[in-house]
Amino acid sequence: MDIDVEIAAKHAEPLHEASAAVFVITSDDIRRSGMRSIPELLRLVPGMQVARIDANMWAISSRGFNDRFANKLLVLIDGRSVYTPLFSGVWWDVQSVPVENIERIEVVRGPGGSLWGSNAVNGVINIITKSSAETLGGLVTAGGGSAEGANGHLRYGGRLGANGTWRAYAERIDVRNGEDGRGRRTRDEWNGEKGGFRSDWNLTERDEFTFQGDIYDISDKSDPFRGPTLSAPFSRLIENDQRARGGNVAGHWTRTFESAARLQMRGYYDRTERRTGVVAERRDLFDLELQHDLAPIGIHHFTWGAGYRYTRDHLDNTFDLSFSPAERNDDLKHGFIQDEIHLRPETLRLTLGTKVEENDYTGFEIQPTARLLWQPAERHVFWSAVSRAVRIPSRALEDVRVNIAASPVPSPPFAAPVVLQSFFGNRDVKSEDLLSFEAGYRGRVGEQGSVDLAGFYNVYDNLATNEVKAMTLEAPTHLVVPVVAENRMDGEVYGGEAVVNWDVSPRWRLRGSYSLLLMQLHQQPGSTAVNPENQEGNVPQQQFQIRSYLDLPRNISLDWGAYFVDNLRTQRIPHYLRFDARLAWQPRSGLELSLIGQNLLDASHREFGTGVFGFFTSPVEIRRNIAGQVTWMF
Repeated sequence: MDIDVEIAAKHAEPLHEASAAVFVITSDDIRRSGMRSIPELLRLVPGMQVARIDANMWAISSRGFNDRFANKLLVLIDGRSVYTPLFSGVWWDVQSVPVENIERIEVVRGPGGSLWGSNAVNGVINIITKSSAETLGGLVTAGGGSAEGANGHLRYGGRLGANGTWRAYAERIDVRNGEDGRGRRTRDEWNGEKGGFRSDWNLTERDEFTFQGDIYDISDKSDPFRGPTLSAPFSRLIENDQRARGGNVAGHWTRTFESAARLQMRGYYDRTERRTGVVAERRDLFDLELQHDLAPIGIHHFTWGAGYRYTRDHLDNTFDLSFSPAERNDDLKHGFIQDEIHLRPETLRLTLGTKVEENDYTGFEIQPTARLLWQPAERHVFWSAVSRAVRIPSRALEDVRVNIAASPVPSPPFAAPVVLQSFFGNRDVKSEDLLSFEAGYRGRVGEQGSVDLAGFYNVYDNLATNEVKAMTLEAPTHLVVPVVAENRMDGEVYGGEAVVNWDVSPRWRLRGSYSLLLMQLHQQPGSTAVNPENQEGNVPQQQFQIRSYLDLPRNISLDWGAYFVDNLRTQRIPHYLRFDARLAWQPRSGLELSLIGQNLLDASHREFGTGVFGFFTSPVEIRRNIAGQVTWMF
């Protein structure tokens, strides 16, 4: 609880003083988990919904509304947003951060819009990489397993004069095809290469500068799916293999003043190219942000900031998936202010703040918060919060057309021989709105244990729905049944998360967690959407996990984790219990050999279903994996 985190207040503070539901995955957690990707690591977060769809796709969300294209979770890497403006979600297959380079992953379960802006509705994740000063010398990791091919990571770092350090890395990803429920191999392998660099400089006693960048070239295989045609047999097979290439560069400058004030400037450029069987996307994104932490003024501690983001895209349309216009430029202007008011030194603090944005979709958005923290004793902290957050529309919600299916119809009285079912975006769609009420407690239990509790009640307005409209004649060749994006659903989501840590001995520690999530969604009067409340059954109501970290003699460690995930009612996916274990040995300093087992309790199981319209992927079973890994530091 003494780890410093920045995600809850945008400046460093001990975890136990954060007035939000914050969880940290440390570098030690990462190493001892045996997990090799960011999506898998997020399974360690209490209450996070993480479901693997196939070898290269995940559905990840916090506090509900999970899907492959989940759009209410903001994800950052060293403060750089990695959500795509295409659908306000994350392409998890290209988030190119080697786990060896991660210092920690900070996670807020709950709204963060007052600091981080739109789309930080149900949670915020910030993946923080290690300074290059911490990664001097070389590191080689090589391994492979029964459900994955050979993979490897190479890193080397050094000094630049008296004040600078650097590192560079390259990594190979190779994950094999899965299998379906009948034991047949599917076509969903995930492979590619990625690389990057980071350089850190102490320019003066008060000025620090970081310059970093990454590139990637990733290939995802997918089973072909059937797309509609306007002539017999009214469908055709579409190959849907994906290729994603891109990169980014980012700079971060910090000046610390004698008064303890701090000024930061951050900027980055991100290039994305992705080609699938139905669309190709090319996107350029520029972002610049300023933040100023003022010195305390009496009982007040002000933080403010402002920024600008510009994105430009070009989409190659097909009959199956198209955007109008095919090219679009959008910008986002934003600013925030926060005041931490220390009503009673060390015991009572009130935080007031708001984010103000102007975007090209809905205009102005205001996202305020009020947070109260009370520390009645040194080992016990209570907090509560009321916040508003919004999820603004995306390109996929405003400008898209998806032709879903075609079927023949009898001749007269119909004017055309074919009926085409199509989904249309809507330029009049509104932002989805959240009003969140939260409360929590953190406390030490004796000298060896701690408890972290959080409860929430979320009220949602203007949730997006797919409304079925009347059939119309679009052309002499076909009729159209339009399905249009609108905001015709409201709802309440409530529940809580509990985390317990226990240091059994200096060599053995345990962590357990439990989460409960209940959703009640309501269609508004006049809605013609088909069962949008089914989203209630796309997330597990209950999740439980326990992890054990045990250091044995002779530099041997034995770590294991058990995860219970409740059933997904809508998708008819039963509950499952996952068990992972890792046995590692360090025969000498800098060398580690490890044996890793994942999903050890069954040969395979399903975790999630198909895509938004059901044609993006076939159901895939997640297989047991037995892997070995060698890590050498020099």
